[in-house]
Amino acid sequence: PMTSTFFSEQERKGFPERAARISCWEGPTFIRVLGLILFPALFIVSAPATTRHFTPGNLLAVSDGVVREYTPAGVETQNILILYPEDASAREIVRDIVVYGNGHLGTYNGTFEPFLSTFAPDTATWWQPTCLGWSTVNRPGYGGIATQGDFVYVSDMQTFGSIEERASGIVRFNIRDFSCERFAPESEFIDLTIGQDGLLYGFTGARALRVYDPADMTFLKSIRLVPADHRAVAVNRDGDVFTAAANGRIF
Repeated sequence: PMTSTFFSEQERKGFPERAARISCWEGPTFIRVLGLILFPALFIVSAPATTRHFTPGNLLAVSDGVVREYTPAGVETQNILILYPEDASAREIVRDIVVYGNGHLGTYNGTFEPFLSTFAPDTATWWQPTCLGWSTVNRPGYGGIATQGDFVYVSDMQTFGSIEERASGIVRFNIRDFSCERFAPESEFIDLTIGQDGLLYGFTGARALRVYDPADMTFLKSIRLVPADHRAVAVNRDGDVFTAAANGRIF
């Protein structure tokens, strides 16, 4: 059975409308899918986790620079403020979030000059790495992040500034030293996810979902999506694809 979970109208108060985000995870006997319009990013904390700071099975959601942790019942348990490192007063957007295998929180923080703002909850330490030419178009829902093993993958788009800002593709960071390299420069990606099948999925504004082996970034296949303004993607263990559109519909 499939279950769609949304917060109540009372819980929605005080949060701006945002492009939809979607995540899925497999429980003991079922799969839950969450698609929320009010948060620009969602992430399910996986088990086992190496940190006591985030509870496996809980939902992390970000809005207005604050990451909030919720139980599956929708009860908020904690929140973390994320500032844009170049200017703490800047109204930049935290576009997406993940939790690395080491338990650290990773964020796609910014637009034309984003940072992989990374928080270690056990020491309350921040790192602010970036990569030359990494950027995204300034539209709600654009900018995706995914992680597997020692690597973090972020979407990159051409933003017509300097020569470097005309780059696009997928930027991969190594979280051991935060070095970066770019793959698939022929495509501009809106969102990325590591499916529960272990593959890297990224989709473009052309409604094409491109699939890669995250270990060596070999291109595997392309999946054509139905016509819609898709903004986010999630994939379960069987390779079933779920997308969330800007109007809140889940496909």
